[in-house]
Parts: sequence; structure tokens; C-alpha cells
Amino acid sequence: MTAIDDNTIEVRVGGATAIYRQIEPYVFHRISLTGHQLHLSLLWERITFNFENGRLTHGSSSGGAFDLVAAERSTVFLLANAIIAVLAILFFLIVPVILLIKFFIRRRKKLELTRFELANNGFLLMGTLLTINNVVWFMRVFTAMFMVSASSLAFHVWINYALVGLSVVMLAMVALFLVKDKTEVKTKSKVFLGITAVFSASFIFILQYWNFFAVL
Repeated sequence: MTAIDDNTIEVRVGGATAIYRQIEPYVFHRISLTGHQLHLSLLWERITFNFENGRLTHGSSSGGAFDLVAAERSTVFLLANAIIAVLAILFFLIVPVILLIKFFIRRRKKLELTRFELANNGFLLMGTLLTINNVVWFMRVFTAMFMVSASSLAFHVWINYALVGLSVVMLAMVALFLVKDKTEVKTKSKVFLGITAVFSASFIFILQYWNFFAVL
């Protein structure tokens, strides 16, 4: 998004470009549209910029609301966010499958999981469910070419809050069992807990930073 003058802006999405002119304070109407057909529907007819306490917070249109990427978010910062998010998603989707396979192997050998391991796996499961919820959220928006109303996404927001709350509960249980059964807890289990906690905290931070805990 680039300002051409005080009343005109240019917006580019993929292979499409639109020119908007201000028709009311902070309300811009599209006056031209060119580019690739795939991206044309992403450039709405009208955009309204919203302010809170004199600060630009987000934009809205007939297609819903959208976050405005601040100038201070550098390319390196955005790339770091993307890398961490991808690593967290892969971790929470792949590791549970590995643990499930190990569970069936241990079951055949009649080896039981300790309560620490069960709580630790529960903590991991909360991260997996959180990942699935937000991947589904993103895919819903992406496949609909971003033309999804904010109200229809509220369900995902409430699931996010519930899963984060359950993650805190599971982590408290893990900590409790770690203290009570510290002589029985293996070092590799502690390392696995640490990795899970780091990925969980990082993923939640990214979701919060990019407004996945709020419908704009």
C-alpha cells in the first residue's frame, strides 16, 4: 500500500493493482483496477481505515477486517515469524504421529506410560489442536480469497482461548508430576518437555501478535 498523494493510494496484491481515492475522512473508494484475474477479488471496492486514540489500528471493507503491517516490522522480522510458525506447525503435526506409533509399540510390549509422560503428551496435544484450529482458520480465509466476514471467524478465536487455557492446565500438571516424580523422570522426557514448551510459547506469541486471538 503506497500513498500517491494526500487523497490517493495504490494497493498491490499479487499480480493486481488498484487505485483508491478518499471520498470521506479515512474512507477510500476504488477508481481503477488492473492485473491478474486471480488477485482481483482481493482488492475491495471500498476501504475504511480505523483509528483508536489517534493511532491507526486496522482497515475494514465489505470483505471483513484486516491487520495493517506496521513499517517497523522489517523483512527479517517477518521472515523470522514465518520460520518459527512453520517449525512449530511441523512439530505439532509430526511429533504426535511419532508418539502414537511409539504408544502402540509400547502397548504390545505391555509398557505403561508414567503420569508425567501422559501429562506431557496432553500438553503436546493442546499445541497440536491449537495448530489445527489456526491452519483451518487460515485455509478458510485463503480459499475464500479473503472474502470472509469477521463474525464467521469468532468460533476459531474462542477455540484459541480455550486451548491456551487447557495448555496452561496441562503444563501445571506436568510441573506437578515433575516435582513429585523427579527421580523417575528421564532426561530425554525433560528435554522433550522443554522443546514442546518453547514451540508452544513461540506459536502462541505469533498468533497473538498477528491478531489470531481477536476478530478485528
